[in-house]
Amino acid sequence: MTALPPEVVPKVPDTVEILQVDDDPQFLEVSSELLERQHDSFDVRTFTDPQVALEQLNDDTDCILSDYEMPNMDGVELLEEVRSIYPDLPYILFTGKGNEEIASKAMSAGVTDYFQKRQGSSRYKILANRIENAVEQYNAQQALANSQQRLSLFFEQTPLGVIEWNKDFTVRRVNDAAVDILGYTEEELRGESWEKIVPESDRDDVQKVVSLILENRGGYQHTNQNLRSDGEEIICEWHNRVVTDDGEIIGVFSQFQDITDWKEDKRRLEALTDNIPGLVCQFYDRPGWPVELLRGSAEDVFGYTTEEILWKFSRLRTLIHPDDLSRVRKEVNEQLAKRGEYEVEYRIIHKDNDHRWIWDRGQYANIPAEEEPQILEGILMDITSRKQQERDLKETNTILSALLENLPVGILVENTEGEIINGNVAFCELHGVDVRLDEFIGVHREDVAEYLADKFTDPEAIRAENKELIQDKSTTKGDIVELTDGRMLERHYIPYEHPNGTANIWMLRDITEQINRQQELEEQNQQLEEFAHTVSHDLRNPLNVAEGRLEMVQQSDNAHIKEAKEAIDRSQNLIDDLLALAREKDTLQQTTTVSIENAAYESWQNVSTGSANLDVTSDRLIEANPQRLQQLFENLMRNATDHCGNSVTIQIGTTTDGFFISDDGPGVPPDQREKVFERGYTTSPEGTGYGLSIVQQIVNEHGWRISIEESKGGGARFLIRTNV
Repeated sequence: MTALPPEVVPKVPDTVEILQVDDDPQFLEVSSELLERQHDSFDVRTFTDPQVALEQLNDDTDCILSDYEMPNMDGVELLEEVRSIYPDLPYILFTGKGNEEIASKAMSAGVTDYFQKRQGSSRYKILANRIENAVEQYNAQQALANSQQRLSLFFEQTPLGVIEWNKDFTVRRVNDAAVDILGYTEEELRGESWEKIVPESDRDDVQKVVSLILENRGGYQHTNQNLRSDGEEIICEWHNRVVTDDGEIIGVFSQFQDITDWKEDKRRLEALTDNIPGLVCQFYDRPGWPVELLRGSAEDVFGYTTEEILWKFSRLRTLIHPDDLSRVRKEVNEQLAKRGEYEVEYRIIHKDNDHRWIWDRGQYANIPAEEEPQILEGILMDITSRKQQERDLKETNTILSALLENLPVGILVENTEGEIINGNVAFCELHGVDVRLDEFIGVHREDVAEYLADKFTDPEAIRAENKELIQDKSTTKGDIVELTDGRMLERHYIPYEHPNGTANIWMLRDITEQINRQQELEEQNQQLEEFAHTVSHDLRNPLNVAEGRLEMVQQSDNAHIKEAKEAIDRSQNLIDDLLALAREKDTLQQTTTVSIENAAYESWQNVSTGSANLDVTSDRLIEANPQRLQQLFENLMRNATDHCGNSVTIQIGTTTDGFFISDDGPGVPPDQREKVFERGYTTSPEGTGYGLSIVQQIVNEHGWRISIEESKGGGARFLIRTNV
């Protein structure tokens, strides 16, 4: 269904569908979102494959935005393919690789515009303006085509030049349009014969027409050559009406139009009509809307050929979905009655039985005489894809809104003028104010700061910091501000580029509980540090004295002295282990590339190994803290000698995802393989129960994993996975 009222220029559609092609999906995601932010009517479809984009190209597309350098098909090659289908469709080359050669190739191929990628979202405002201008120009061409179509279809009813003749066919008067067409002034034409404006070659034919008119027997419409005042010959179409008085001819009125360029205009008009992104339809404003004329891609819209529609269906209503027909008829009639034009969306039944969405805009195309039906004409376009995108976009916006409102982080967004444009409820809740977020929208940040001033312990300092952050335009993370109620907020400032300059995003998170936990942990660490000092000072000194005195009597064979020496050694080991655990807060500070082989042999030198053997079969390099890795090796080596005796053989090697330390001792029973890492757990009377706990701690610091399995010799095999 279509209708175009006279002298009305079609408006630009509410939605501008942009097809963007770029082989970088991340750039596509960001750029399409930034582009859609520039204009509410923009609907950007993105493709990483030019061939897929070509397959999805349809009459709904208003503009193509393409990168240049892409695999398989570059932007100019894609342009050439598009031009073979849509010669006038706006096509903008949006590329980061720009040079005169590429620009020249693009211009030769018929590119609409050429725009280079650069940093900053402000570029997208310029790009959006160029897209909008290109689409408006393209739509203006379509409007011109509609206007020219009306001219060609109803030319006889809209003549421009008027000449009033005397009964002897001399000029009595002319209108301004006739003066413009012929180039003579009215004074120069008044009283002159028709021969003045007819060249010699056409005078015989025109004389016959004049004779018929004066006899009132015909000649009412004819076309002939005419002569302008500058000697130029033009072709005019004439419509003549005889004026009589009691049957006597007293004059003749002639309406005429210069149609010299009419044939060329008609050819261009048909070319434009055949290439519009849709279907031009002309039909009568009668029940059922009988179709009079179709031009364009009928098969693309309905699946039927133009001939099938004109002869098989004949009436447009037979193609409209029955559930929509009543609504469409009502909306069209109401809109036509109000303004002589209409715009409506509805479903049609496609030839393949699918339901397609159609955008239909039309108007009256004529002012009919009495008892003649009014003619409607307009454009139909398939908007099925756009409808689906609208549904998807609505769903996405709903999800994003829900996420924003349910985030435990307060968010406030400003524009370049410092006015609040968005945020969430959490922002108000974090500040403990009983206002709705929409009360902040449109308010300047200084006014918001003034309103919230009594919530902060030092509002002036915070204002000064905020001002400095905005001036520096530097992203910050983790600044802490204190509220008067004792709570602590972590402030994040994020500047972002807006078409009009730099805008701001503020994010706030309540970290009061986290800080309290940190303080508690620091207090506990302080207590452990004090404990470690006590152990080191109050226990180690007496043990050193005892050990020294025992050395003086070490030559004695007294078994009690030997046992005392062993007890002192165990006490020293216990002190070392307790100190290591007490200083657990000194976690991993720095890692570097470490050789497993070198670390193993260095550790071996620090362990009392007796006649034990070490076999290192790995020269692998790993990322670790050298001191902590050496401590890990020492504790595992000491664990092996304590439980297996001095004759044990210890092997160190690598696996696909880490390394291992194994021995040929009695091994660890399966039911004890997790318990051995618990603090204080030991099965050896000489052990402290803390050695493997320290190993577990070092593994955790590095983000590794440790487990125990049986070695090939039946002993224990400690497997450490570093790639987790």
